[in-house]
Amino acid sequence: DDDDDDDDDDDPEAEAAAEALLAPGCARMRFIAAVDMSEEPFKDFHFDGVLGLGLAGLSQTPEFNFPHVMAGLVAEMGGTSPHTFSVFLADHTAETSSLEVGGWSRRHFDGNLAWSPVHDPELGHWLVRIKSMSVDGNPVNFCEDGGCTAVVDTGTSLMAVPTQAFPEVFTMLRHPAPLEGSCRGAGPTLQIQLEGELNFTLTVTPKDYSRAEPTGRKPETMKWPKKEEEKKQPEPAEAQEKKVENRRDIYCKPMLMAMDFPAPIGPKLFILGEPVLRRFYTVYDTKEHRVGFGLARHEPEPPNLLAEEDPEAWWYDEE
Repeated sequence: DDDDDDDDDDDPEAEAAAEALLAPGCARMRFIAAVDMSEEPFKDFHFDGVLGLGLAGLSQTPEFNFPHVMAGLVAEMGGTSPHTFSVFLADHTAETSSLEVGGWSRRHFDGNLAWSPVHDPELGHWLVRIKSMSVDGNPVNFCEDGGCTAVVDTGTSLMAVPTQAFPEVFTMLRHPAPLEGSCRGAGPTLQIQLEGELNFTLTVTPKDYSRAEPTGRKPETMKWPKKEEEKKQPEPAEAQEKKVENRRDIYCKPMLMAMDFPAPIGPKLFILGEPVLRRFYTVYDTKEHRVGFGLARHEPEPPNLLAEEDPEAWWYDEE
């Protein structure tokens, strides 16, 4: 009966016997099975489950925590960094994303890692403090009081911002599409300065955060309306000579979504999802409670691939 099954699970001798039957490199781990799921949004997803990579505070018990279980396995195998794992997200279909347990790989990033301490690790989230946020050097007013934080989350396909900050950030990042119709060139750069020994800054470019979006207008070229701060500054004669008209039928839309969280992790919480994590290779240290960032090293995109891929296509079925 169920009571007997529970007794077997708690029997040290039974557990030792089960461990002995495991193949090298394998570990026992508990998981939660969903017996009933809503059609929205799970019906259209390609994946079969969710692998949680949060800290122990989000798990029912340590046995349910993937980083904890894997740390024990890596230590048994003689690994030197059992409490770390790292994530590389591919930039196009010719690359392969990877999750590496027990350290990180130098081949995936340039320069050195910059570490940011995890704030309130007992909450279970990879939560870091934002010292400042700006776009092309212009501060985001919402974060000027120093109260903004961010969760580094591999499970979020977009960058999430608080509803109150959404209009400001969206307006500062939206920009015209050039004549070739690609959002991979010039445009506003988002700068996020994180807390850490180096007080380093994450720079996110249009290629990372924006996608071409129809405007509903005719496909002639147009001069994009200037923002208020741009109107106040006279344009240099040299810039006027090099002025290029932009597409009228499409613009570069920031891939943001509004999302609000209550205290203690909110209310001024941003989520650094795939747009940031494709640009930066990330390392997670469950022992020292810190996140490392390094500029990701991507292979050049083969010319036979589409210029504007959908990096979230694996999440859902196309209509």
